[in-house]
Amino acid sequence: MFGEGAAIGWLTKLFRQETFAHGRYGDRARPESDWLFTDAELDHITELILGRYRAMSATDVIRSPNPLSLLFAWRQGGDEQGPRELVEAYTISDEGLVEMLDNLTSTITSSDRGRYHVLKENDLSPFMNFENARQRINNLKEHSDLGERARRLSAAFDTGTEF
Repeated sequence: MFGEGAAIGWLTKLFRQETFAHGRYGDRARPESDWLFTDAELDHITELILGRYRAMSATDVIRSPNPLSLLFAWRQGGDEQGPRELVEAYTISDEGLVEMLDNLTSTITSSDRGRYHVLKENDLSPFMNFENARQRINNLKEHSDLGERARRLSAAFDTGTEF
């Protein structure tokens, strides 16, 4: 199912949970009784899902249910360069940068501000140069075709953009 299953979002979530449970990423392995898969099974799953991630286009990634989680799963599975290379190649163009950032925003809900979007340095820096992306978006705010989206993204870099 990890190699071909249609529910890539769910599979990614499951893969990340097991990666952490086994202590392969992070420093808090859980007891084996909490694992869904043995170490050998997780080795095989890792091989399958990383192959699947590597075969995905940037468009496939950003159309997935949670692109940021998928990129982190890819990285946490042991391939730090693959997701970064994919994102960097896609964001060479201004349109690609805006599209990628639109899909990598995080939604925050707070009692004082309600729901809003943010672009967090901790989320983006493993996949792109954060300051470079922020500067490029600021430069696009007056762009005729991308200006409105760039203004919204610029606000998400700074303080978050409300719904």
